[in-house]
Amino acid sequence: ARAVAETDIALYIGLGVAIVFFTIVAFIVIRLMRRKGRDHVMYDVAPSGE
Repeated sequence: ARAVAETDIALYIGLGVAIVFFTIVAFIVIRLMRRKGRDHVMYDVAPSGE
């Protein structure tokens, strides 16, 4: 029972770390894309929108 509990705890910790890590990476990537791609996105979208 202890081994199973330890495995479950390790699994949940691993999942939690993975989710947090993925969220942070996604947030950074989105911010970098917005910062670098602002002009590019406006250039692509503006002709059809405006």
